[in-house]
Amino acid sequence: MVSGSWNDPYSGKTITDATKLDIDHMVPLKEAHQSGAANWSRERKRAYANDLDDPDTLIAVDRRLKRQKGAKDPAEWLPPNPAYQTKYVRAWVAVKLKWGLAADRQELVALRKLLGNQIELPREAPEMNCNAVGQSSQLTSLSAGLKVVCGSKPYCRQMNSCEEARAFLNQCGLSRLDSDKDGVPCEVLCN
Repeated sequence: MVSGSWNDPYSGKTITDATKLDIDHMVPLKEAHQSGAANWSRERKRAYANDLDDPDTLIAVDRRLKRQKGAKDPAEWLPPNPAYQTKYVRAWVAVKLKWGLAADRQELVALRKLLGNQIELPREAPEMNCNAVGQSSQLTSLSAGLKVVCGSKPYCRQMNSCEEARAFLNQCGLSRLDSDKDGVPCEVLCN
């Protein structure tokens, strides 16, 4: 498109310059991947990425705000337009429920804060219920000195060091941190 006007729900403003517009996945692809889509078939991933049946799945928004949001969930980012925040989290929940995606504990806390307890929410990611202890004694000894709060950092992007990632893997059983199952969590940090 070359010309027109679009109502940006994130800012509450009308955009008339198409170069300042972008299409946003309500639940970003990376968030979907980390919430269960990693196990989907290629066809299901493609269907999710191109879901045009639901008007809230893909939305036209201010390009700058889309980049600001990135792959953050509602615990980490909300649209600056306060009039849209409740609709935003309702749409977020609807997309997660439609596609069977899970939510981490911090995300669920944020959703309950904004929507209350009277709405169906996504299931909590099983690895967030940390009672497991890692199996590798070598990795356990490396991370034994660092105590972590299970459920507080479910993703590699939240880790500050390889030692912290190992502690979450071993003390909380966060298998998603070791996606290739080689015993080394968060390869970007640990290699």
